[in-house]
Amino acid sequence: HLKAELEAELQRQADQFEASLARRSAEHETALQAALEEQTLIHSESLAAAESKFRAVADSEKQEAQSAIVSQRLLSACALSHSTLSNAARIKVHRSFQRWSLTSLAHRDIIERDIDHERALRTAVQNNRP
Repeated sequence: HLKAELEAELQRQADQFEASLARRSAEHETALQAALEEQTLIHSESLAAAESKFRAVADSEKQEAQSAIVSQRLLSACALSHSTLSNAARIKVHRSFQRWSLTSLAHRDIIERDIDHERALRTAVQNNRP
């Protein structure tokens, strides 16, 4: 009779241990899943931030490349006109070009200030995001 009671007690303790083990295993699995979801969220946020920065840099580099192309075209046009125009015509064209250049530079400065302002706004917005 004592042997049956001991076996029943051992069985009860084994069942309790298995239940405790299953509960702890489920808690551990839940904690791992929560940590994984948190890391996934952090990773996706950092990936989005990196993509945003890369887009801003790419846009900036594209604008710089377009400005360089325009400058090169202007230099080519100047070289061509210099070799083909007579001296008097060259002087008239030079004056017109100076006026146009001054206007163009003023316009470019305005555009660059707008671009710098836009970059500053983007940076401020990115830095103020939680």
